[in-house]
Amino acid sequence: MTVEDDLGRNRLVHRERRSRLLISTLIAAAAVAVVVVVGAVAGVGSDLLPADPAAGIGEEPADSRRTVLPTSGSPEPAEVILPDGAPPEEVWPEAVVTVPRKLDDGTSLEGLLFADRTTLVLRSKVDHERTAAFYAYDLTTREFRKITDALVPERRFSGGHAVAGDRLVWWVNTERYADGEVWAAPLAGGPPVRLAKLPRGAFGRVELVGDRLVYSLQGGDVLSLPLDGGTAAPVPGGQGLTLLEWPWAGTPPTVDGDDKVLFRHLVNLQTGETADAVVGPGDLYVQCGVTTCTGAREVDGGHRSFVRDRDGSHERAIQGLGPALAADRFQHLKEGTGRLVDLRTGKVADLGVVIPEVTNESFVLLYTDVMTRDAIAYWRGDELVFVDLRRIIAGS
Repeated sequence: MTVEDDLGRNRLVHRERRSRLLISTLIAAAAVAVVVVVGAVAGVGSDLLPADPAAGIGEEPADSRRTVLPTSGSPEPAEVILPDGAPPEEVWPEAVVTVPRKLDDGTSLEGLLFADRTTLVLRSKVDHERTAAFYAYDLTTREFRKITDALVPERRFSGGHAVAGDRLVWWVNTERYADGEVWAAPLAGGPPVRLAKLPRGAFGRVELVGDRLVYSLQGGDVLSLPLDGGTAAPVPGGQGLTLLEWPWAGTPPTVDGDDKVLFRHLVNLQTGETADAVVGPGDLYVQCGVTTCTGAREVDGGHRSFVRDRDGSHERAIQGLGPALAADRFQHLKEGTGRLVDLRTGKVADLGVVIPEVTNESFVLLYTDVMTRDAIAYWRGDELVFVDLRRIIAGS
């Protein structure tokens, strides 16, 4: 069976079989690690609606954690002021869990993803960039167990963590993405195995489509690989593109001055459909997901940010400078202790992030981008906080 046949027969992959994905974006600041998990959003039409104080999940009444973000057709949208929020576990109790951020022996952990409704995947690190070992945490027993040691400490970068069936899969790259490999280990525990060597470094997410792993190479090109390993093959239509969320792939993330546009052009790798974002004169820092784009423009000597659909419609003002939306609707604001804003419902959560004093211990801050699709995880004091974006979306 060809790659095209194999991928074509899996146009609608059941949500339970989709991979839980994590993109590790490398940040220049040595003290900051980025944690991103990726999941599913269907179609290209946006469900981002002007927030309504009476709207929300179920029949929950309006409260101080909401704000109305007005729609504006003006090229200079009005400034938006958000209220303070409650902790995320109070705003979205059905979708937030907290776990200890250290093992009993003092080993610090970084949250990666939800393997399923009762199991989290985490990792320890050799240093800021290199993974030492992977762990699972059982939300029922409240206990950690080791999945596997990474075994490749000489390789600098690790990312693309995903659950594929009964396995954890990930890629590793040498410095400067010169080359890479795809690895896997049984979630139940056991030694890792190398599934493939890559012609150059991998980038971003890994996703399970049928019985193949789909991923991107640095600089563009979408490939697929049999779940049990073997020879990788190009995904038809994916040449020069980066996987954003199956089946959508787009122009690779590149930096090109203030007027860069992230994922301006998208291609549906199943149907060949394209979706190009509308970008107007003076638009800056434009970053697009599957359904929405954010950006900024100069107003009165400063900058003002906006969110709108990919076709340029439904523009309205948001806070921050050039913020990207997770799962096309969640905005992370870094000011103060950090806030997470659901632009679909207007709910606001205070993340409670406090940057610690400079010590010899590295720490993890939350960072989101357009490739954050499924969940987020971050340190808060002695805890790791996991927010399941999929469950919030499913309930709204």
